[in-house]
Amino acid sequence: MPMPTGSVISVRGSGIYGKKRDLKRIAGLFSSAAFDFLVKCMLGRFRHPQFDNGTLCKTPIPDGFPSNGFDFEQPVTRAVELKRVRDTANELSHVFCVSVGKPEDGQSLQYAAEAWIRFGNKTVTEIDELQGKIDEISYDLYGFDLAGRNAVVSASTLGDEAEGDVDAIDEESDIVDAENVASIVHSHFSYLVGTAFGRWDIRFATGERLPPKLPDPFDPLPVCPPGMLQSAEACPPYRRTCPPVTHYVFPGPASWWTTRTTPRTSLPASAKSLK
Repeated sequence: MPMPTGSVISVRGSGIYGKKRDLKRIAGLFSSAAFDFLVKCMLGRFRHPQFDNGTLCKTPIPDGFPSNGFDFEQPVTRAVELKRVRDTANELSHVFCVSVGKPEDGQSLQYAAEAWIRFGNKTVTEIDELQGKIDEISYDLYGFDLAGRNAVVSASTLGDEAEGDVDAIDEESDIVDAENVASIVHSHFSYLVGTAFGRWDIRFATGERLPPKLPDPFDPLPVCPPGMLQSAEACPPYRRTCPPVTHYVFPGPASWWTTRTTPRTSLPASAKSLK
């Protein structure tokens, strides 16, 4: 079931709930170096700790928060925007729309892949700058002096040095080299196969349809990403009904599902046998 509206969703599927007007402030504080430091102090370990809900509930928060957390909103909004722009080209994302390896007129696949990687490098740099702003805001709210801030920075390196660190892997993937270019080209061909079999809506690739406006980041997760071929009810054409999504209206007109694509609702015998 999709997470309900008004929640900050973790990669593990847990949710942090609050008033919707406060969610950006909560997301900012909880993603800050100061809050991360306090959580890990309570857990007693800094390398790949398990963030349990009970621990988060007991972690101290600044006096007056979230009323005094307005400064978090701008960097959090921009960071989420940058992350989601990149995810629109990730087939595993809930906001996927069209392949990143799609070249423009006269471009090669290699050129398009290298351009995307360069864009990713710029995105990572800006996100790091935004993270720095978020950390400074959290230090001020908690009242950390210079010694306290240095202690947080020193402790954070313990996690960074851990083997298999996820953030380190993500940053390395933005390096322009033959391996990463080949990976993006491979993803593009995966997308082409998906459009041929009706998983993805080819009209986004041809330019017949423009990518829809992304929903609010704190809306419930959609049943399927916008790039998927969908019925008028915003669900895959091979499903007669979609599971209910609380307080969510999928962006885009009902005309997305046209008579030209109606025959795709009839599955071949071989596909029916897999159901």
